[in-house]
Amino acid sequence: MSKPAPIKLKEQTPVFRLEVFGRKPTLEDILGEKFWIGPTPYGGMTHQEFLDMVTPQLARPYAGFTGGHLVAEVGLALAEQWALKQAIRKYRDAREEHERDAARKEVMEALAALEKARREAGLPEK
Repeated sequence: MSKPAPIKLKEQTPVFRLEVFGRKPTLEDILGEKFWIGPTPYGGMTHQEFLDMVTPQLARPYAGFTGGHLVAEVGLALAEQWALKQAIRKYRDAREEHERDAARKEVMEALAALEKARREAGLPEK
């Protein structure tokens, strides 16, 4: 009785296998002994350092304002924001008050029309 072949090659491309004998390197082998002690060595620049290097001074936010002028500009921006919020709140309150007044007026007109209809029909007033 003949056995089937252990490997059946169905593809035309060759298959290569590799076996490696050796020791897996540890973290200390890669980074050195006692890598966890002491400061890290200086690396590349930070993003902010890069931006400072390539952005002209006057193109940076608040570059035209220094010292007291910067404080005044920030204060003005905060005051403008507060005033805008107050105006929006007043607008919403006025709109809601207008809607309430319109509803009140509509109910009063309906009641007046009902009273008029009762009088014209000869019914007693309530």
